Amino acid sequence: MFLRLPLAVLVLALVVITFVSAYFAIVRWFIAWNILARTFPVTPVTDVHKLGKQYSGQNGYYYRKGNRAYLNYLFRIEVAQEGLLVTGYFARRLPILIPWSDIQNVEDVDVLGVSKAMITVNYENERRIIFNVPKEALTVIQENVPRERLHKTDSLSQLIKNRLNNPRKP
Repeated sequence: MFLRLPLAVLVLALVVITFVSAYFAIVRWFIAWNILARTFPVTPVTDVHKLGKQYSGQNGYYYRKGNRAYLNYLFRIEVAQEGLLVTGYFARRLPILIPWSDIQNVEDVDVLGVSKAMITVNYENERRIIFNVPKEALTVIQENVPRERLHKTDSLSQLIKNRLNNPRKP
């Protein structure tokens, strides 16, 4: 019995590692992370000047020609002078640096009391990925992204009030 317990733990650990590795490989392939890494490379000679802290466990959304995926807690995002430094937990050795000029849209969102910024990046063949960062990062983003790309959305409660006050007519 004593010898079987460590063996069972070892087998369970191997199963979990295999499952997580397979999941990360599928995510990396599905969202075409290699294309993102070629489009927005970070090389050993890339000089990145980080501003502020890391935002670990951030969410993302991936869209391509009708396909979409919610990428829950899969990114570490850091704000830098040059743009956003994004590391996918599924591709730790292949981070991307999205220059401020390549960010198409930034929305300041407040949903159910949770404030965040949603950052949209379009890339090859109608692919789009949206990253979430905490609202505290928005100050640096606002200083670097052109004003016409910044948008403020109403809170969910305000959207509901607007809908109740202005119902659609049949």
